[in-house]
Amino acid sequence: LADKDWRLRARAALVVSRNLPDSEESRGMILAALRDSDPVVRWCLVRGLVDVRRRVHFGMWSSVSDDVQNPPVLASAIDALETAMGDADASVRSAAAMALGCLPAMASRAIPALARGLSDADKRVRRAALSSLAELARADDTALVSLAEATADKDKDLRESAAFDLHELDLKSAACV
Repeated sequence: LADKDWRLRARAALVVSRNLPDSEESRGMILAALRDSDPVVRWCLVRGLVDVRRRVHFGMWSSVSDDVQNPPVLASAIDALETAMGDADASVRSAAAMALGCLPAMASRAIPALARGLSDADKRVRRAALSSLAELARADDTALVSLAEATADKDKDLRESAAFDLHELDLKSAACV
């Protein structure tokens, strides 16, 4: 991650974030990649964390990624994604918001960052945050507050999506009763 070539740093960020071993060294590399001057490197790091999120969500573990099940590793991933939600590049923030959406075990940590994402200047980030909040609302109903607030958003499409998500969640909870 210290190479002068951004392409090599981007690949390194992707590899480190996809494998996410539980060590101080890997956490240091993740933080270094989040501070990289090139947005592509930062995006690659978050993209790798998205892949981790998918493996966590769908239960697909390889021998390389077994550490991802460990709470400290998940906490490290959440830390990195929370930091990425404040990135200067909207594509990095959007990817981070999507990645936060499928870590229901860490919903209480992800929801505040996603709620802040609803007020992002970039529409893609707001949409990604909304989608992730709807996912997490199944695991933690505190996300419902943010979804309800999004029904007053300045963006008509986002307002309608938030209302639809709330309606869908209500129908699913009613079906369980």
